[in-house]
Amino acid sequence: MYSSYQQYQQRGGKLPESEYQVIAQRASEIIDYYTAGKAAEATDMASALSACECELVDFLGEGGDTSASSVQSESNDGYSVNYGSVSQAEKTQAMISLLKQYLTFPQNLLATCGWAYV
Repeated sequence: MYSSYQQYQQRGGKLPESEYQVIAQRASEIIDYYTAGKAAEATDMASALSACECELVDFLGEGGDTSASSVQSESNDGYSVNYGSVSQAEKTQAMISLLKQYLTFPQNLLATCGWAYV
């Protein structure tokens, strides 16, 4: 794993430690998958990897890899909210955007593995 529970809490994480451990392991596996294992060798990316894993923990904990609903439209005066389900493709794209945010500087771990343009 690339982060500790203390780092997760410092970044504003709210999950209990037991839940964090399970989801952080999954987040670590996702990072390794999308970087083809290059993340473990990138010592200059340690802080970015930690931040990415913490963000992924929150993303996955909020239903990032399970079925979820999101607000599709909203009205103010009559208070109307319409929910629609988020497709798996949209969730995957959101996760890849999160990975791109953290794993492209100072080293682009996604480009060397072919995921930079997905």
